[in-house]
Amino acid sequence: MKKRFLFLLFSIFALGSLKAQLPNGSQAPDWILTDLNGNTHHLQEYLDAGKTVYIDMFATWCGPCWNYHQTHTLKNLYEQYGPDGTDQVMVFGIESDISTPTNCLYDQNCPSSQGDWTAGVPYPIIDITATNGPNMPNNYALSYYPTIYGICPNGQITEVSQVGLATLVNFMNNCPQPPPLAMNYQVTDIHCSLSASGAINLSVFGGKSPYTYAWSTGATTQNLSNVPTGTYSCLITDSKGDQITTGNITVDGPTSLISIASQEAIQSTCEQSNGSVSVSATGGDPGYTYSWSNGASTPSINNLFAGTYSVNIVDAEGCSVSTSLEVYNIPSPTVLISDNGQQLSCTNPSLVISSAGSSTGTEYTYSWTTSNGLIISDPLLTNITVGAPGLYVLTIYNTSLGCFNANFIQINGAVGLPIANAGSNEYLPCSGGEVSLSGSASSTGNNYTYLWTTTDGNILTDPTAVNIDVDQSGTYVLHVTNTTNGCVASDETVVEVDNNVNVTSSVSQIQCNGAANGSITINETNYNYTWSNGATTSSIEGLSVGSYQVTITNNAGCVSTQSFSITQPVVLTSTFSGTEATSANSNDGTITANPSGGTGPYTYVWSSGQTTKKITGLSPGSYSVIITDAHGCSTQGAYAINVQGCTLSAAPSVTNASCYGAQTGSVTLDLSNVTGTPSILWNTGATSATLEDVSAGSYSATIQDEAGCLTVVNVIISQPDEIALSAISSNGPQCPQDETGTIEITAEGGSGTFTYLWNNGSTESSIDGLSAGIYTVAITDGSGCSTSKEINLKSQDTEKPSLKLKTTEIAIEANGIALLDFPKIDDGSSDNCSDFTVTMVPSEFDCSSLGVQSVEVTLIDGSGNKTIKTVDVTVIDNTAPSWNNCPSGEFLANSCSGLVDLDLSYNDNCTEVLFEQIKGLALDVEFPLGNTSQEYVIIDASGNQNTCAFNVHRDLELQLNATHKNSSCNLLGSIEVTPDGGSNPISYEWENGYDGSKQDVQPGTYLIIVTDGSGCAKETSITIDGPYVYSVENSEVVTPQLGSNDGSIGIELNGPSDDLTFAWTKDGVAFASTEDISDLESGIYVLNISDANGCTFGPYTYDLTPSSVYDANFTSKLSVYPNPTADVLTVKYDGKESQMFVQIIDVLGRRVSMNNLNLVGGKVQISTQSLSNGTYRMIFDNGSKVAVKQFVVIK
Repeated sequence: MKKRFLFLLFSIFALGSLKAQLPNGSQAPDWILTDLNGNTHHLQEYLDAGKTVYIDMFATWCGPCWNYHQTHTLKNLYEQYGPDGTDQVMVFGIESDISTPTNCLYDQNCPSSQGDWTAGVPYPIIDITATNGPNMPNNYALSYYPTIYGICPNGQITEVSQVGLATLVNFMNNCPQPPPLAMNYQVTDIHCSLSASGAINLSVFGGKSPYTYAWSTGATTQNLSNVPTGTYSCLITDSKGDQITTGNITVDGPTSLISIASQEAIQSTCEQSNGSVSVSATGGDPGYTYSWSNGASTPSINNLFAGTYSVNIVDAEGCSVSTSLEVYNIPSPTVLISDNGQQLSCTNPSLVISSAGSSTGTEYTYSWTTSNGLIISDPLLTNITVGAPGLYVLTIYNTSLGCFNANFIQINGAVGLPIANAGSNEYLPCSGGEVSLSGSASSTGNNYTYLWTTTDGNILTDPTAVNIDVDQSGTYVLHVTNTTNGCVASDETVVEVDNNVNVTSSVSQIQCNGAANGSITINETNYNYTWSNGATTSSIEGLSVGSYQVTITNNAGCVSTQSFSITQPVVLTSTFSGTEATSANSNDGTITANPSGGTGPYTYVWSSGQTTKKITGLSPGSYSVIITDAHGCSTQGAYAINVQGCTLSAAPSVTNASCYGAQTGSVTLDLSNVTGTPSILWNTGATSATLEDVSAGSYSATIQDEAGCLTVVNVIISQPDEIALSAISSNGPQCPQDETGTIEITAEGGSGTFTYLWNNGSTESSIDGLSAGIYTVAITDGSGCSTSKEINLKSQDTEKPSLKLKTTEIAIEANGIALLDFPKIDDGSSDNCSDFTVTMVPSEFDCSSLGVQSVEVTLIDGSGNKTIKTVDVTVIDNTAPSWNNCPSGEFLANSCSGLVDLDLSYNDNCTEVLFEQIKGLALDVEFPLGNTSQEYVIIDASGNQNTCAFNVHRDLELQLNATHKNSSCNLLGSIEVTPDGGSNPISYEWENGYDGSKQDVQPGTYLIIVTDGSGCAKETSITIDGPYVYSVENSEVVTPQLGSNDGSIGIELNGPSDDLTFAWTKDGVAFASTEDISDLESGIYVLNISDANGCTFGPYTYDLTPSSVYDANFTSKLSVYPNPTADVLTVKYDGKESQMFVQIIDVLGRRVSMNNLNLVGGKVQISTQSLSNGTYRMIFDNGSKVAVKQFVVIK
């Protein structure tokens, strides 16, 4: 069992705190690792070869790892699909615990190892050490053992886990291949310049890197820069030899630069937005766009207030030019109004409002208006005479400028007679009771008193109140007194008891038997109606035969009941007689129609075209006729003319429709004296001897046998009368909610005994215990025919609700609307039975409703009784205007120009607002340094006001201080920008997206725009001089095979390689002077790069020493001692080889020594005096096999 019992407790082993593995579908990090045999493996090379790579990341001490290892799943996969199989996969076992020594892989002197991990394993095993991929496990987010990944040729990684061979093969078969060689490019056209500053940047992907480039210009770099306008192309080749071409790429640029061609400003007038500015551009690339400081985007902008307007014009290439235009204001008229201290009164019913001090001249016109006052004189004069309190507005127009200004004044006081309004006439119920009279539409206020009087009526409540209750008919007079001036006004209203219900009516009977088009009309629409069929209108129509009753109630609650009968004519039918033709070819037959029923006279339309009752001159055949009576009712029939001697006959058996309107009728023909098979044709189109599923009506069938004999059968299918209610007797509850009502109905029509089913479950013809409402009854006769009816049971309550009102005041809200709630005007309204509903017209007011408004209030109780009165509601505006963008505290002026980017705006719930500046400067002028106090006020037409106060602060103008250091041979340049003055915060915008100062920059010109918190922007351009600092960004190294010269080194610089000198050495000896070198043998290659300035960059070292294969048997025959050691290390070898190449590697992967050893005597000593304390690896290479030993130096 060898130390494995501890691992049975776990299925996986976590590393420290758990973290997520690499997400499935992400890109696998690349790695270059050396296996136990010394072979180097590059993940990307296998993927480029189209292989699927499996890596088993395990630890030698991991039990589950060993268990899966022992299934030989990966071994079988490698043998069948690896290099010696189909060559589709590559498998690696990676011992990923860096703290585990290599000998544990061989189960040598390692108690924690699960066994010999190399035994029988055909695929490479890699030991992660401090010098062999120490970061690889972390790059792969390893968090538990074993972790088994599958990596597709396109680099996508999936954790396949401990699965069987079939699953791994299925994963391989579903792996996507790497993309083919492809590219895209980005062209930088020459922008706003006539210099050669174009560029083409290529993005190459797919295929196999590195790529080489062959431009049409001869350049070999990936990108082109600083090129003039023109057409370019590039041939791209990857390391596999695949090629693609860009095709022609065009670098565009301007032929001239944009400039201002013309500009014009037209001034505004009367503080209005009627100024305009316009500009035009020339040059550059036409297709100009305009960006004005107010957001406009057209060459000309109109409707402008006074101010400065800046525009930035951009052509189609993004090049721009800017300018500013000033729009000045020609002021609006001055409007001053005064009432000279006068006030209206009963004894002073008019006064003059003066406009002294206002603008005058032939170009000015005057217009006085009022919405709630009274202008007595000409409203177009400079001064007017008014005769009522109210708000008066003077508008002065400047006809030459086409603008105006306005001002207003509120005139107060009482004028003339007050308003007396006793309300509309009222009606007392027939059964008595009381009604309310309202004087709420009269003048209201503390200076008004009221007195009701009557000579023939009776006042129940306080006669000095605005509203009173009365209980007798009569005339009632309301006297309103203005206590301020003693003026009195009166108005009267009449209360009547309406006991009469006088109506006239007309009945339209049914025109055709079986139709439902009767109607009853009552010629008075102002009453309430309840019909026996449930209708509630003054007229009813679409009626069938039957009796109909209506209950009529007038406004006073008086009731009248009337009955009506709807009849119909007898059904229209016809019989036929005729004489036969003497022979088949003769035309001496006749037919006579004999109609009955309906309403004469009758008209005839025969199928032969004749229109008389009797038709003659007929040859043998079938003839049909449509007979129409005086009401347009019709019936159809047919008759057959036979040759004398034909005896064909048909006897009909008729089944009538079972119910009114039902399609259940049928006719069956019994034929006699038939020769051969007869043909039958019904007027419905049917062709059988039996006609089924038809409704009531006239039907005819034409029968002809094979001898040519004809006969016609005419039948009528009848139906029962429609079930109808001949009488409805109802007694409503006293109040709608009372359950004391009754309904009794009488049905007629149909057949047999009726049964009933009400919507309350009752099955009798009468029901009781009912509240007011709609009741539905289904009536079924003895034949199962049924119909349903609705009956509206109303209460007996005819007493109107008591409506008591009081005046009130409501304010316009911020949204410009005032909503009236009934409780604000209710003064104790009630109803004798139930709750009531209220409607108020109007119930919503806006700013045009300021002042006293008359509201009509309607109370309707549950029985439909209603009371209507009016009441005065005073609409006021006590909401002050609001500022939209008043700054709080301090507002910054632009430190460069001293201007402020602020256009104060405001809102009011109503429309007329007066805007005044109390102190400070105009917002369109340059502000001085420091603080300037600004204050504004806005006042609406109702006198509500709001103040905006703030300081405008201007800092010293923003200045820029820029310093820089040029680049030197091995040191990049730097730029530092320091602002002086301006307002915080400071922001920086570089051409290439840097923020603040710039470090490590190559030679070139850099543009920076610095903007302070006030919007002041300054820009500066800095040029870094000096040599370009070169470095090798990427290298592609191919290590030669042992004993071969097939190695190569290709480098990629961070800049163009023109005018550079390359100096390569091999093992310290000058070797080559080209940028890339090839046909290389094993060795150490060093590159130094020099430019024309004498700067040197490097050195760059490349170790092209080939690796032999790690051999465990070779390793087992080598031993090093003492370990640890101080000055001397002895190497002992038990094998046959004697010549070996030995390297000593420190923990950082650096080679600290290399020697060729001759182990003929079996052992040799190596000095370690020059080595510092630490752990080292000794790598033995005999040319085909590699062994690794580890030792420690302690001094």
